[in-house]
Amino acid sequence: MRGKQTVVVSVSAQFRHLYGCLQSILRSTGTICPRIAQSGHQDVADNFAIDTIYVLATSFKNKNIPDLKPSTSNDQKVVLKTSCDLYSVMIMNSGTADQAMTELFETLTSPEEALAM
Repeated sequence: MRGKQTVVVSVSAQFRHLYGCLQSILRSTGTICPRIAQSGHQDVADNFAIDTIYVLATSFKNKNIPDLKPSTSNDQKVVLKTSCDLYSVMIMNSGTADQAMTELFETLTSPEEALAM
């Protein structure tokens, strides 16, 4: 891409509606050197994933989007993931909120997990 090395990033089904239903997207590594690109390709993919999660959470006006970094508590990450999963199910199935909630509650492992949402 413009002389730079690229990474092909797969877009999971839950996020495809954000990217025009594409299954994969090219992202530049920012370098022309294949060796440097190889060592940095995981960072490119990670940044793409984080950006996508923020876009999804922002699109359904989630007000509690934590920083997605290693020091963020797992509880906060699980709450965000659950919210994103619910929204994605609604979009993918073009269903109602009631249908999505039913599907979500079937996947929860504990009542505490539901209360954290």
